[in-house]
Amino acid sequence: MSVFKKNRKTYGEGLLQKDEDSSGFALIISLSLMAVIVLAVVLLASQLRVAIASNSDEKWLVLSRENAKLSLAAAIGGLQEVAGEDRRATARAEILGAGNFAADRGLWTGVWDASSPGADPEWLVSGTSPQPQGAFSNGSVEILPPTDPGSLGTQAPLEEIRSGGSILGRWAWWAGGEASGASLSGGRRGTSVYGTDNSEFEDVRSRIEFAAPFGVSLTSLFDGVDVDADDDDLARRLNRLIDVDEELSFISDSSGNEFADNGSLSNVRRDVSGVSFGILENTLDGGLKKNLYDTAYRDNFLANGDLTSFLGPKNGFLSVGSGIPDRRSYAGKPFFSPRPILSEAVLYIGLFHTWSDAKIRVRYHVEGEFWNPYSFPLRFAPDSGNLTRGVILKFTGLPEVDIVAENLNVDPGWQVPDLNDNFDDLLTFNTNERGPLTSWMEISPTPTSLGQPELLPGEVYRVMEPNPETQARGIAKDFDDVRWSESQESRPNDDADIRITATHPDGGVTVTVDPFGTGNGEVAVFENIPFDDFEVVKKFRTGTNPFSRDTSGSYEQSDYIFAYHFRIYSDESDVLSMRDLQSAVDLRDPDFRGIETYKDLEGSTRTKSDLIAPLSPDPSFIVTDDSNLFSLLDQITDGTLATLGNSFERSHEFGYRNMVLYDVPDGDAVSIGQLASLPIYRRAPRSIGNSWGGVLNEAFDRYFLSPKLVDSSGGAVIANPWLRSIDSNVSVTPDEDDAVNEMVDGAFNINSTSFEAWRAVLAAPAETPQGLDENRRGRQDVYRDGVFFRLPSYQAELGDFYLTEDEIQKPERLFQQGIRVLADDQIDDLAASIVESIEDRAEPFFSVADFVNSGIISDAIADVGSRSGSTADVVNDPILMMEKSNVYLDQSDVISRVAPFATVRSDTFRVRAYGQSIDPRSGDVVSFSLCEAILQRVPDKLDGSDVADPTNSLLDSRSFRLLKFDWIDEG
Repeated sequence: MSVFKKNRKTYGEGLLQKDEDSSGFALIISLSLMAVIVLAVVLLASQLRVAIASNSDEKWLVLSRENAKLSLAAAIGGLQEVAGEDRRATARAEILGAGNFAADRGLWTGVWDASSPGADPEWLVSGTSPQPQGAFSNGSVEILPPTDPGSLGTQAPLEEIRSGGSILGRWAWWAGGEASGASLSGGRRGTSVYGTDNSEFEDVRSRIEFAAPFGVSLTSLFDGVDVDADDDDLARRLNRLIDVDEELSFISDSSGNEFADNGSLSNVRRDVSGVSFGILENTLDGGLKKNLYDTAYRDNFLANGDLTSFLGPKNGFLSVGSGIPDRRSYAGKPFFSPRPILSEAVLYIGLFHTWSDAKIRVRYHVEGEFWNPYSFPLRFAPDSGNLTRGVILKFTGLPEVDIVAENLNVDPGWQVPDLNDNFDDLLTFNTNERGPLTSWMEISPTPTSLGQPELLPGEVYRVMEPNPETQARGIAKDFDDVRWSESQESRPNDDADIRITATHPDGGVTVTVDPFGTGNGEVAVFENIPFDDFEVVKKFRTGTNPFSRDTSGSYEQSDYIFAYHFRIYSDESDVLSMRDLQSAVDLRDPDFRGIETYKDLEGSTRTKSDLIAPLSPDPSFIVTDDSNLFSLLDQITDGTLATLGNSFERSHEFGYRNMVLYDVPDGDAVSIGQLASLPIYRRAPRSIGNSWGGVLNEAFDRYFLSPKLVDSSGGAVIANPWLRSIDSNVSVTPDEDDAVNEMVDGAFNINSTSFEAWRAVLAAPAETPQGLDENRRGRQDVYRDGVFFRLPSYQAELGDFYLTEDEIQKPERLFQQGIRVLADDQIDDLAASIVESIEDRAEPFFSVADFVNSGIISDAIADVGSRSGSTADVVNDPILMMEKSNVYLDQSDVISRVAPFATVRSDTFRVRAYGQSIDPRSGDVVSFSLCEAILQRVPDKLDGSDVADPTNSLLDSRSFRLLKFDWIDEG
C-alpha cells in the first residue's frame, strides 16, 4: 500500500477561529442524506461514461476517487445523523465483550442514544444495518490495516453502484472515535503556559499540574522515549498535532531513533490520537456544561455563594465561620464554612468545701485540642484588647449532683443538711448569674496573622484554660446556697464520709464550641455523648485530698475529683480508626449528634457516638488513671506539651503532627475532582469522586472549571491546560456559558476498551521535586509517571514527600503528605482491570457520574497485585497503610486526575472512505482510492439556534468541521 502525502488539506486552526470563511470547511450537512447520495450518484454516472469512453487508467483513478468522495459524503451524513445530537455515548465494538463481535470489526464505533436506554447502537460504518458480527452481503474491504502481525485488519461493508444490471463501482466507509485513544496533543498547553520561560505563571505550575497532568504518558506508549518536563518545544509541537500519522521525529528514544522509523507508532496506532477535541456537553440533560468560575452563576444543585468562596482566591488563609447552614437559604446543596475541629477536650472538675467561707465550691479547667484539617491556615476573628481568645467551650447536659454526709459522729440534735445543685446552672463566683461551665480558649497568633488567633495547615493545637501557670485554681462556681460550717451544728465531723452522687439527664452531654465575641452561632456542637451516672466518696477533712479545703484558692487543677473526656477516636495502631471519619461522617459538620446513625463502609448502621471515645464513660475514673488523655498514640494529637515538659506554653513551633484532610484551591482549581474537599452539609466527606457520592457525582457532567489567568499586559489565558478556546480572544472574566467558546483539548472516552490508552492516561506524569527517600544523583526535579495527588494545592506548597513503603506507612506520614506514586506494573494491572470491567458491562456508560458511582476504579485499585501472573505489589495493604489516610489511594484520587478530560463519547472522528472503479465489461476492479478525514463536532448547531441549549432533533444537531483531509492510498 503506497502512501501519498500530496494534496493534503489541513484545517486545524479553523477549529480555533469562529469565522464564516468557507475555506475553513465548516460542513453543514444536508438534512437528507439520501439527497446527497442521489446527487453524487448522478454526477458519478456522468463521469463514468467519460471514463469508459476514454478507457484510460487516469480516468479510472478519477472515478475511484469520486466514488471515495461519495463514500466520504455518506460518512459525513451518517455522522451528522447518528452522532450530531447531544446525549449520545460512543464506544468500540470491543465493549460488547468477547464472542459478540468479529475479530475484524472490533474497532467499529457504535453510538448509543442515552435517551433510549436498551436500544441497539448505530454503527459508524457503511452498509445497510451493519452488525459487528455475521456475513457481509456485498463483501467488504480492509479499511484499516492490522495493528499486530498476524491479526486481521478492520473490515468495512461494501456498497455497490449499479447501472443497467452492471456494477460500476463500490464504496465503503468507517468512522472511528478518536477519544477512545490517548491524545498526544491534549493537555500540552500546560507546559507552555506554566513553563520555566514564563515567569508570570511559573509559580502556580505545581498547583495546576498536580491537579491536572500536562498530557498523557509518552513513556508508556513508546518504549524508551526520553521526555524533558521543561521541553516547551516538544509541548508546542504536540499541541499543534492533528493526526498521529504526521511526522513525529521530534519524539525520540534514548538512542535518538525516530518513532516514525522504528515501528513503535504503528504498534500503538489504534490506541492513540493526534487530537481529540471534545464539546463540554452536559451528558445528563444535553446542552453545555456550566463554568463554575462565573461568580454570579447559581443553580439548584451545587452552585451557590459558598462554592464561589471555596473556588476563589484565599489571600493566604481561611476565615473561621460559624453557624449551621439553613437549607432554606440555598436553592441547592448547603455548605458549611471553614472551622476547626475539636478533636479532644477534657473538663476537669473540682468539688469541695471551703473552710474559710463555709461554701461548697466548684472549680474547673478546660483543656482542648483544636485541629485544622485544611491546607490553608484557619484564622479566627480579631479579639479585643490584644488578646487571642478564639472560641468559647461550653459543656451542658451535665449531672444533677447530691452531696450527703454519712457516718456522722455528731450530737443527735445537730442538723447536717443534704446538698443538691445542677451543674448546668451553677452560680458564678461573686455574681448573681447562673449558667453552664464555660471557658474561652486562647490560641496564639502566628507571624502571618497580624495578631489574630490562627491555626496552621494541618495543625493540632492543645491548650488549657485557665493557664495553670498563671491561674492554677481555675474558674470558680458556687454550689447550692446552703453552707455546712455556719455553725458547729451544721457541719460534718472530720472523718465523715461525703457521698457525691451524680445523675445525668436524658440526652447525654453536649460540648459546644462558640465563636468568641462575634455572635454568629456555634462553630461546632457535639451532642448526645453518653456518660454513666457515678458516685465519689471522700472524707470530710482527713485522708488524701479531703473534701474540705482551708481556702478556695488552694485548689489546683491536679486536685480535680471527676472529669468529662471527649475524644474523636483515632489510633495509629488501628489501621481502620480514621476510615469512617474520612468516608461516612464529616467532622466539619457543625452539628454532630451522637444519637444519629450513619452507614459505615460495610453498610452497617452505627451511631455517631461510636466515633467518640472517652477515656471512660465514668467521669470519676480519670482521676485514678489519666495517662491516656491526649495520648501521643492518637493520629490526631499534639505533642507540644510533652515536648516542652508540660510547661503549658502555647506554641506553633513544634510538637504537633500535621493532619491535612481537605485540600482547598486558591482560585485555580481545574478539575471537578478537586470538589471532593467541599464541605457539603449532611453528606459524607470526599463524596465527589467516590462511589458513595451518588447524585453529587453529577458534578462531573454538569460543570467544568475554567479559571482565567491575567498576564501583565491585561490579556487573559485559560488556566485549565485541557481546554482550548475557539475564539481568538479569551475573556478576562469567566462566564457560565464559556463552553460555547471553549472545548476540551484531549478528550478521553471512559468507555475506551484500549489497555494502552488507559495505561497512558493513568500514568500521566507530573514534574515533582525529588522524594526525600530517593537518590536522583543531584537532580532536584523529576518528571515521573503514575503520580496521584490527594492534596494538590497543599502538596505543591509543601514540596517534601516520601515514596518508599517503609516511609509512607509510618504514622507521621499517613496524613502529612498527599502524594502517591504507582510503579509501572501497578499501572498495568489498574488499566487491565478497568478495561475488563468495561467489557463485562457490554454497554457504555452514559455519564461520568454513572462511571464514578459504579466503583470500577475502586475495584481496579483493589485488583492490583492479585491478577493472574501479576508481578505488581498490592496498592493498599491495610496492614501497612491506614485505610483512608492520604497515602491510601482511593478512587477519587484517580478520578480527579482524569476528570478535566473525561467524557463518555467522541466528538473527533477519523473517517476512512474507500472507492472502487469497476470495468463493466469485465467486472474487474481497475482502480481504488482511499482517503482519510479528521472531522470535528463543534458546539455550533445546524439551524443556528442557541448553542448552549440541548439538541432536540437532527435539525438543531451540532455541526461538524473538517480538520484534515488526505489521500492515503490508491492504485
